[in-house]
Amino acid sequence: MSHRPSFEIAIAGAGLIGLTLALELHSRGLSVAVIDAAQPMRGASVAAAGMLAANDPHNPAVLGPFARHSLSLYPAFLDRLSSLSGLPVPFQTELTIQFLSDGTSTLLPERSVDPRQLAAAVLASARAVGITILENTGYPTLIELPDHVRILPQHGPELSAAQLVHASGAWFSGTPAIRPRKGQM
Repeated sequence: MSHRPSFEIAIAGAGLIGLTLALELHSRGLSVAVIDAAQPMRGASVAAAGMLAANDPHNPAVLGPFARHSLSLYPAFLDRLSSLSGLPVPFQTELTIQFLSDGTSTLLPERSVDPRQLAAAVLASARAVGITILENTGYPTLIELPDHVRILPQHGPELSAAQLVHASGAWFSGTPAIRPRKGQM
């Protein structure tokens, strides 16, 4: 019988969401593995514009408090990444121009980051703390069992985890279908 590493959490997708979640779960003492069909940070993570957009008037109003709270946590998040990775991730902007339907414009307090800097720092941070990252695995077969999930990559070792988080993003072609919203990455 082959040896299968066992993790508390496996995350499918090594982009910003998957690796940032892995860092948070790892900081809370959980064993985490991240698996990616290709290379980490090669999808939407580095193609995005880097806008944090907490004050975007087109956001659903119910998300406003969450967006503002998230934005308030961002400076500490960037400091943590810089500390772990040794890579700076400064804010690029503090304001954005919002064009209104009446032809006027206004300045909104909105921050942005360079997604390439952010991606590099997140990946380096995950590696620095020892998170298991399996890349170029192809799309895995998932077998859900009563107490864990078996993950059988096309390339690389089989894994098992108590829980699986799907963070593969808009290029995932399986079920359920995932589609971007509002033109967002």
